[in-house]
Amino acid sequence: MLCEKILGKLKDFDLTGKTVEYVDIEWHEAFKKIHRKLQTVAGR
Repeated sequence: MLCEKILGKLKDFDLTGKTVEYVDIEWHEAFKKIHRKLQTVAGR
């Protein structure tokens, strides 16, 4: 999965029938511009 930009906040979108997957990052990773993660929380 490649994320190129932030579209907004989840509460601003209609998520009916959609699944939201999260990617956990550590606090020290939050300041990086590029993240390389292998899986979402759901294992995808």
